[in-house]
Amino acid sequence: MAPANFILHLFQPHPFPLPFTETLFLMLDPPNQILALSSGSDRLSMEMSAVNLMGCNCINSVYLCKRHGVLKRELNSTCLGSLYVQDFKGATLLCEMDIVPYVETVLQLQDNWYLVYSPRSFTSYIACLNATNSVIFIHCNATRVLFPNPATFN
Repeated sequence: MAPANFILHLFQPHPFPLPFTETLFLMLDPPNQILALSSGSDRLSMEMSAVNLMGCNCINSVYLCKRHGVLKRELNSTCLGSLYVQDFKGATLLCEMDIVPYVETVLQLQDNWYLVYSPRSFTSYIACLNATNSVIFIHCNATRVLFPNPATFN
């Protein structure tokens, strides 16, 4: 057993391109993919790799981990902590990033919610595996989209 303020909530960033030049993106490539954050008023944190998390005992959605390091008090002293508190200047100094070509990117956020990044605006036909379809306008840059879009559902 552990006190409630010692239970850590786990966060994992989703890789999504950040505009760098007109033809290139920056893509986050952190060495650790998991941010563990305390729920108490003292925001303590640690970063761990997904491989380390797999080494923990898992009961339902609770991971029990032994000897996985010391908690940090300063969230913005690490890459993922800086991203969590939206210290983007600190994140650019602490995070490893790759330079990748400029391409369309789609990231699923929730059940039917997606984040779409497109270098240009266009109208797209959407065909889903459940045999539904719709047409949606994709804006240039990042757009949050609901598929299928109820306003255009056929």
